[in-house]
Amino acid sequence: MKNIKQISILFLISLMLFSCKSEQEKDEAETKDCMEAKTENEKFKSVEEALANYDFLTARKYLSCYPNTYYLSDGRRESSIYDWNKNTNKYVEKFTLIVKAEVSYLIANGETVKAQNVASESGMEEEYQKAIPNVINTLMGKREYESVFSILTTWKFETSFNPDVSANDDYYSSNLKYNEEAQKYNDIIDNVLKAAILNDDSKTAKKCLPLYVPFAITDPKTAKKEEREQKSILKNEARIAAKQKMAESGM
Repeated sequence: MKNIKQISILFLISLMLFSCKSEQEKDEAETKDCMEAKTENEKFKSVEEALANYDFLTARKYLSCYPNTYYLSDGRRESSIYDWNKNTNKYVEKFTLIVKAEVSYLIANGETVKAQNVASESGMEEEYQKAIPNVINTLMGKREYESVFSILTTWKFETSFNPDVSANDDYYSSNLKYNEEAQKYNDIIDNVLKAAILNDDSKTAKKCLPLYVPFAITDPKTAKKEEREQKSILKNEARIAAKQKMAESGM
């Protein structure tokens, strides 16, 4: 009888302690129990470990253990996202890791359409574009230049060139944004060109030239007018500079 009373008291104490926990602490405890159950017979024991081994199916299976919710500073659940609590949602954190890893893996293995679909279906279209530079750096290290060129053909520009505004107009800033995107893209081509020149690979270097995109510059014919009246033209300064680099290297 005494033992039953002691057990009952311990149970009540445990219940009281649990009830004192915040909603965030309770959710974290449930996540821990869920992960222990799901990983018991699995080779990889976490989302990160599964991703490191390209097991995206297992990583997604573990995702269900994480509640898709944000928290306030006192641990209460919060459905809205703010700058100060955006990092409290572990589901979003793990889901983002999975999408980034899978998209990068698919791009690196030539499955660009599938990679775009994964990013799009996950509501993270921007992750496809973000993944390209790092994937290309990896491929360049292996001198897989043909794969690099193939990936670059899938690059999408979010902003179009506008000939009716100045290249430097920060109010109608479409050309400024276009030039920023063009610079990022051309920087990647430059890296391929540098590697080709370093390895005396004239074939790859020549393939770089047609890939360079032009920049928006102010039309010289309108340069003396007020900025609001100026127009823009396209000039492929990056390609001109690339040709000069090749000439200097003897290509």
